[in-house]
Amino acid sequence: MKKISILLAAMVLFIFSLVSCDKSNPTETEKTGSIKGTIIETINKTALGSVTITTDPTTTTVTTNSLGEFEITDVTPGIYTVSASKSDYYTRPTKISVTAGKAATADISIRPLTVTDVDGNTYQTLQIGDQIWMAENLKVTHYRNGAVIPQVADVDWRTLTGNGAHCEYDNNVNNVATYGRLYRWDAVTHNNNIAPLGSHMPSDAEWQVLIDYLSGVSAAGGKMKETGTVHWSSPNNGATNESSFSGLPGGFREADYSGNRYLGMGNDGHFWSTTESGSNATQEAIGFNLNYFSSTIKRESYYQGHGLSVRCVMD
Repeated sequence: MKKISILLAAMVLFIFSLVSCDKSNPTETEKTGSIKGTIIETINKTALGSVTITTDPTTTTVTTNSLGEFEITDVTPGIYTVSASKSDYYTRPTKISVTAGKAATADISIRPLTVTDVDGNTYQTLQIGDQIWMAENLKVTHYRNGAVIPQVADVDWRTLTGNGAHCEYDNNVNNVATYGRLYRWDAVTHNNNIAPLGSHMPSDAEWQVLIDYLSGVSAAGGKMKETGTVHWSSPNNGATNESSFSGLPGGFREADYSGNRYLGMGNDGHFWSTTESGSNATQEAIGFNLNYFSSTIKRESYYQGHGLSVRCVMD
């Protein structure tokens, strides 16, 4: 009986030593963690396959499957930058912390380099600071829900209410490819939404963010204007297009006092914001003006019946 007791005690000690040894020597899986996630397209909210995923430091590269999923295993614990990149999309990095024995999740949304309006017009976009802007003037003739934006050429725009209006400078459709169309303010703020999916009309505050990033009103205009005199009148002072905004002098349609005159093509570009003017909010709204003789961008109050150009900013 005594021998049996001794044998049992020895077995218990042996098992305890195995457990202790196992705890002091973790498996490789317990020493490392993993990173997994799904990549989503920002505008249509669909999963994206064939997206390249990289980590930094200790660069590792994998590719998402058809469901937009990826997983990176055997990752040493620490802080990593995980980047998702795909042709024709903006690269999107995100920071993530990896812990031993656990899976860290990095679900990332990435944005296409272009947006497309309801008429099928596709616009290049560009990143300036933390904002992404259309790099071209809007051309659309329908609201996002398919409703027509009235095309009004010869009627006094001061008499129009409610449904908005658009036109081509000098009523010449050949101007659209380069300069886009001109819109009344009630079109750009209409509930049916004039902006391409994934974008919106900028507010006064969003224009101010852009201007501040480009060193303020006295310098921003030059950094936003297309260079040279192919489209701008000479001398196009201060134009560097450093931001790649490629602002153009599309002019505007005047709808007050002088009737329906078209003014300023070659000399000025005028762009709406969604913000009503505090001085006369029922009739005026804030817009921004680029001109050929200065690097300054001007913030002005415009009569809401005028026709101005439109640039959208991404959601």
